[in-house]
Amino acid sequence: MRVEYLRAMSRRRRHASIWIATRTVMAASGIAATPDGARPPPWAITNAVRAGVEASAVRLGVDGRANLTVSEAAVWVARRWNDAFESGLALRYTRLDPDGDTDAATFAPWSPVHEVGLAVPLSLALAGGRARLAPTARWSAEEGAEWSDAATVGMVFSEAWQLDAGHELGVGAVVSRGLGRTRVVPFPIVGWNLGERWQIGNSAPLGPATPAGIEARWRAAPRWTLGAGLSYRNDRYLRADKERVAEWRALPIWLRSTYRYGPYSVILWGGVAVARRVDLRDTDGRRLDSLEPSASPLLGLSLSARF
Repeated sequence: MRVEYLRAMSRRRRHASIWIATRTVMAASGIAATPDGARPPPWAITNAVRAGVEASAVRLGVDGRANLTVSEAAVWVARRWNDAFESGLALRYTRLDPDGDTDAATFAPWSPVHEVGLAVPLSLALAGGRARLAPTARWSAEEGAEWSDAATVGMVFSEAWQLDAGHELGVGAVVSRGLGRTRVVPFPIVGWNLGERWQIGNSAPLGPATPAGIEARWRAAPRWTLGAGLSYRNDRYLRADKERVAEWRALPIWLRSTYRYGPYSVILWGGVAVARRVDLRDTDGRRLDSLEPSASPLLGLSLSARF
């Protein structure tokens, strides 16, 4: 339950930046540009420019004593300069609002948390594949904390190779520094077709409660897609006392249904966050306290448009 207070995070995840880093790079650089892993849509603004907007809301239960509402808005744009090089810009705002009994035996009650993140994804075609990197920055803090002390900066690196039959495989890593810690988190890039309707690949983030992960997808109809996936999440934010950092880790597992009409998508999803752990650290990264709450249900709705 108090773990949720930590959920005020972040993330891009991601140690602190893996959430915004991976989801931003995947969206703006073309990796899993849609939940179905499709290539840029034919209704793109031009053949060279793509853009998208997204809004999400998630409701989280906290042991029946409190609830959390996590809302998010994002916008991104990407330009393909030639067959080899593409660049982009992505901005994202996330807010977490607690209600009910947010006190906990280990951690003090907490206020709404705000997070602002940006990334500049770059993509370069190489022999047999494509390399991507993205400088990222994120500010994540509880109301009352100093934003100047709440920054995390990082870099995402990845390399993917195109195989026969449209398959894609690759590897990447997120390197970040902020809020008293330096992290290196590797992640896979997967796009494997299993016939005309089935695919295993990196998922598009469903909302602020799930970063990009691995997902199995089934195209049930031209406009409907069903999926099931999981991911690793690690989010951190500066507490209002300016001397402590809350860190939340979990493994979200979800089922989702997507309806797509032209450039617009509606995603309804639900799942559970398991293997949860909450740490309270000082600003030098030393652990002050920790707990391992039970699994928590997730339910969310996402709306998006890509042009």
